[in-house]
Amino acid sequence: MAEKYQLPAAVAGFTSETLLAGFYSVLRQAITGRCFLDNCYPEAVRPEGNPTAIRCLGEVMAVVNAKWRGVGVIPASGFKLRAGFRQHDARDEFPVYVEEGRQGTHDMPPGCDCAWVVLGRIYPNACRLYGKSCTPRSPIGPCMVSEEGACRIWWAGGAR
Repeated sequence: MAEKYQLPAAVAGFTSETLLAGFYSVLRQAITGRCFLDNCYPEAVRPEGNPTAIRCLGEVMAVVNAKWRGVGVIPASGFKLRAGFRQHDARDEFPVYVEEGRQGTHDMPPGCDCAWVVLGRIYPNACRLYGKSCTPRSPIGPCMVSEEGACRIWWAGGAR
């Protein structure tokens, strides 16, 4: 993908060290004009992937278009159980909860700009709620709720 679209790319973990390594790699690629996928997280990511997991995933799951909160539908970005495994699909077992969960799938809480943060359009502290009504003690949007969320990481780094 990096070569195809001529965009710098790096795989990084959630720690400040691997994120910094990923940022450095992307910046270095942009400056030199060389675009490739750089693995800055070798302790967890292997070039060949996890063959057993890839095989199992292919046997059990099918790639589908998926709805992403605040973003909308992204083609071929999700998974669903293949027909032979449908008896394990919680969506069939608990349809009432599925319908309730689908309501507002694209919506963020009022005033929350998490979708813009995830899309890279604004920095986390540019969100209208960041540091005001939305903090790690009282998170409102998914970016602050999750410990791996951009807003939570931004907050942990001291940005107010």
